Amino acid sequence: MKRFDFKLDKVLGYRGVIEKQRKRAFAEAQRAIAAQREQIMIIEAELKKQMAELRARCVANVDVKDVAARRLYTSYLLSALTLANETLRSLRARLEERRRELVEASKQKKVLERVRERRFADYMYEADREEQKFIDELGTFRR
Repeated sequence: MKRFDFKLDKVLGYRGVIEKQRKRAFAEAQRAIAAQREQIMIIEAELKKQMAELRARCVANVDVKDVAARRLYTSYLLSALTLANETLRSLRARLEERRRELVEASKQKKVLERVRERRFADYMYEADREEQKFIDELGTFRR
C-alpha cells in the first residue's frame, strides 16, 4: 500500500503559521499592557510624592511660586494619568481582539488536524484490511 498522503498538509502548515503569528501578536499586546501598567504606577507614585510635598509646603513656610509650580506639575500628572488610563483601556480592547483572533486561528488549525487524524485512521484501517487479506490469501495457498 502507498504511504499516507494528506492532501491538505500545506493548508495545515499555513494555518500553523497563522496561529504562530496570532500568538506573537497576542504576546505583544500583553507586553504593551504590562508596560502601560508600569507607566501608570510610575505616574501614580510621582503624583503621591508631589501631593505629599505640596501638603508639607503648605503647612510650613509658604512660598507662593513653589506651591503654584507644584500645583501645575500635579495638574500635569493628573492629566497624564488620565491619558495613561485611557491608553490602557484601548490596549485592553486590542488585547481582547488579539485573543479572539488567536482563538479563531487555533480553531481553524484544530479542525484540519482532526480531519488529518480521521483520514489517517481510515488509511490505517484500510492498510490493516489489505494486510489481513494478504495473510488470508497466503493461508489459502499453503493448504
